[in-house]
Amino acid sequence: MSGPTESAPDPNDVVLAQAAAAGDEAALRRFDVILREVVPGAVASMKLDATRVDEVIQAVRGRLLLSSNGEPAPLVRYAERGQLRGLLAVVATRVAIETTRRDSRERGRQGPDVAGEHASSEPSPELMLIKAEYRAAFREAYRGALSELDAHDKNLLRLHLVGGLTLAELATMYGQHRATVVRHLARIREVVLKATQRELKQKLAVSERELSSLFGLAQSQLDVSVMSLLSPSETSEE
Repeated sequence: MSGPTESAPDPNDVVLAQAAAAGDEAALRRFDVILREVVPGAVASMKLDATRVDEVIQAVRGRLLLSSNGEPAPLVRYAERGQLRGLLAVVATRVAIETTRRDSRERGRQGPDVAGEHASSEPSPELMLIKAEYRAAFREAYRGALSELDAHDKNLLRLHLVGGLTLAELATMYGQHRATVVRHLARIREVVLKATQRELKQKLAVSERELSSLFGLAQSQLDVSVMSLLSPSETSEE
């Protein structure tokens, strides 16, 4: 994906971008203030609700601050090529368009909702099992597993499962090859699954045979359960 249109850089913007990309807390706070000033106006014509605008803000933040392959973060590269606020508006617009495209795909998809509550008029025995005796244990196990992820991995999983970004879109966003993103997501899922299984083994007093069945169930329900826990309504309550 090509960068935003170039214009004369502001030295102050460059300094701020470099400091924010380096993790300076004061610079990050200032960058977040600018984001929240710029993004709502940049996407106002798209009539997004407040939750979706916040999602765009977080996606822009991640897109610009995450570096890869030893290269400077995109925020630094862009700030060196033009006025920061204008560049943020361009990136925010692109992210909002991607969000709108994702919504269109979701409206045309006839799969389960994020909580998996209405996936079918006749729930499978597996889902009924989760809803009954083991539902709370499963949810806490998934929640505990997600808490072990760092911010980067959790955001990648959120963008893919909740945000609906495709592997190709994620690869473009992070400046990586699609195969690299595939491997990264597979590793994250494996980490979450193993942590979930460990939590279930510790908390449930069941036989090894039952535990084996529950492990298989944890794997089959991984994405839909993680999607629910990473959704904006859920994370806002944490």
